[in-house]
Amino acid sequence: MKILKEWIAERINDDIYFFDYGEFSNLEEINEGTKWSLKKANLKNRRITVAIKNLDNNSKITKRSFKGFINKIKTFSKSHQNINRFLGLTKDSEGNYFSVWKYIFEGSLRDYLKDKFSLLQWNDKIQMALDITSGLMFLHSEAIVHGNLDANNIFIKNGRLMIADLSFCDSSKQDMEYDIYRLGILLLELSIGPLNSQGSFSLVQTYGKIEDPVENTPLEYQRVYQECWHEDPDLRPEVNEVYEILSQLKSKSNTNENLDEIFKGSLTPQQIIKKVKLNYGLILTEYDIQPGVQAIFAEDGELKMSLYEGQPMVYTNINGLQPVEVCINFPIAEITYKGDLLESFSKYADDDEKLHESFGHFFARKILLGGKIFIKKFGLANQTQI
Repeated sequence: MKILKEWIAERINDDIYFFDYGEFSNLEEINEGTKWSLKKANLKNRRITVAIKNLDNNSKITKRSFKGFINKIKTFSKSHQNINRFLGLTKDSEGNYFSVWKYIFEGSLRDYLKDKFSLLQWNDKIQMALDITSGLMFLHSEAIVHGNLDANNIFIKNGRLMIADLSFCDSSKQDMEYDIYRLGILLLELSIGPLNSQGSFSLVQTYGKIEDPVENTPLEYQRVYQECWHEDPDLRPEVNEVYEILSQLKSKSNTNENLDEIFKGSLTPQQIIKKVKLNYGLILTEYDIQPGVQAIFAEDGELKMSLYEGQPMVYTNINGLQPVEVCINFPIAEITYKGDLLESFSKYADDDEKLHESFGHFFARKILLGGKIFIKKFGLANQTQI
């Protein structure tokens, strides 16, 4: 068994990018809002801002744990819309190592909930839950256990939640079922408001026993976070199942809200464009499609709405996710939008990475509004039942 910095000195290879500590300038402490010591810095010659976190250099870890550490930082170095990206390592003049992260520091989820929880609607909470679950689903798809999932390890970037692991804790003693347990705590926190770190587990025990949900909590939402706490880890849902339930809740919430407001005539064309984000591009991930961070077109373009006259649409093997096998869409209306390109979009036209990250991968010329149903185990139905 060796200390972490000895393992790094011996085993780090070209797979992990290494920054010279002299490349950083304007170092500034940014401890507020986290339980870790962090520094904000400018990376010379790259025109980007990064966050630097000191590692637990003198902690003793096994060879197996160090291998897990390397696999984790490699995974966090991959691009995903709900993962705070790890950029590499650096070492100061005293031989201590630091992790270098993309700087997205708009505050932790816990601080955000402390300040703005009363302003959140259920539609907002479900989207935040989806963001967290999407990030965790990516980690689990890479066979990575987070091991320290809580509201202090989740940050906000342009309204989107991103999972970090600033401590890079030793998760070799944890498993994916433990991550699901911690996910349940986060879903509870989005429902009732911010918890303190020390009280999380006792609160789960308390709220896990109550029969009535917190006021206005959707029943499906309450059920899924309570299932995440099941005392038998083998009976907790997998992360993709949690994501599917939340996606259905989000779709239902969006559909009801949008149809009510749009077709009751309570919104102007510009309000409809802004609400449905018709002037935004779409980000395509392995599991989902979400609006981009920035608009592509101006909000004063041409909007057309009409009743949908086609047939329902049936989709099978949705993104490869189980247990849902079939989705049937029942569109009610179709909307098209044409507008002028914004200058902010044009200036990124030659930078694919920034273009996709901010504006999305494609733009939908037509959007269908309506309802949908998901069918589990469709293949088990006989001809009579169909």
